[in-house]
Amino acid sequence: MFGFVTKAKHEAALAKWHESSERTNALMKEAADKIAELRAEIDHLRPLANKWTADIAQASKNLKQNKGKGK
Repeated sequence: MFGFVTKAKHEAALAKWHESSERTNALMKEAADKIAELRAEIDHLRPLANKWTADIAQASKNLKQNKGKGK
């Protein structure tokens, strides 16, 4: 009888671990999918950010060049 109880407890613990493992795997897949989605969005926005940086640098350069001409 003790062997049966131990086996039942073991099977219950194993089932609980398996369920937890499945949830963990699902969460990890969901996180990986979200990371891939965010990386794609970053890759899409990077050229725009680079253009803005170049535009700001050019505007700053223009302001410095024009600062002495106005006076």
